[in-house]
Amino acid sequence: MVEAFTYEDIYELFRNEQYSSDLQTLTSTDLKRIKLYFDEKNDETKNQDQSLNLFSTHNRAKIQVELSNATRVVKDMLERRERKVISRAVFNSRSNDSMRDTSNMLNAEEQLYDTLINLLRVSRKS
Repeated sequence: MVEAFTYEDIYELFRNEQYSSDLQTLTSTDLKRIKLYFDEKNDETKNQDQSLNLFSTHNRAKIQVELSNATRVVKDMLERRERKVISRAVFNSRSNDSMRDTSNMLNAEEQLYDTLINLLRVSRKS
């Protein structure tokens, strides 16, 4: 069983991506752990929806703020990775090397990278 990340773990992945010029390692297991984190937090808020006491209401609000922050952090991290993939594809398409650098890319990022390189090369030829 995969153990879920905490908010701090997710934020650490974001910080590593933010302060590095190259793509950082992000595995499909990491993505599963992030999804599990969101699933668990959503379940917690649903379970507390039935309770009307003050503590549960406060705790639910805290979890919702954490979920909102985590969503923003994950979105920012993925957008930052996207920009890095695009930059790498532009650089590779400008050089006539056939060197295909897909280190630390997820499958979807690798597909985007290959598609962009092909499009940019065709565009340059025409």
